[in-house]
Amino acid sequence: MSEDIQAAPEFTEAESPALAAALGGRLGADEHVYIRMATDMVDATRFGERWLLVTVERLLLVTCESEGGEDHVAEIPLDAIGEVRTLDLVGAGQLEIERKDQTGQQVVYYSRSLAAIFGEAAEAIRNLAKGEPPG
Repeated sequence: MSEDIQAAPEFTEAESPALAAALGGRLGADEHVYIRMATDMVDATRFGERWLLVTVERLLLVTCESEGGEDHVAEIPLDAIGEVRTLDLVGAGQLEIERKDQTGQQVVYYSRSLAAIFGEAAEAIRNLAKGEPPG
């Protein structure tokens, strides 16, 4: 993928201290981040801090737990991403990212107020997984 592909400004939110701590040294200094956006739901029933990051190499889902919980980072290489879709739920939505080999799926939940931006992010992820500009 070409390094001259630029991230859309709406997809690169400022990194929170909790995200920086959860990532540690996981991202290389030269690993360009195309998408860095927060959701407001940790899972289907709990609000909290969770992040979606897409770099030149991979997609990361980072759950930043508070009150003594452990942070969690899930990774999918960009070239392993198959289907990417959004679903409308009652009062919320979800972004589903499936692996090409159908060995797993990652789900990101978000409140209804974030549905439009996550719909755009899904399209950007599909493009990046094909080696194309995000939008």
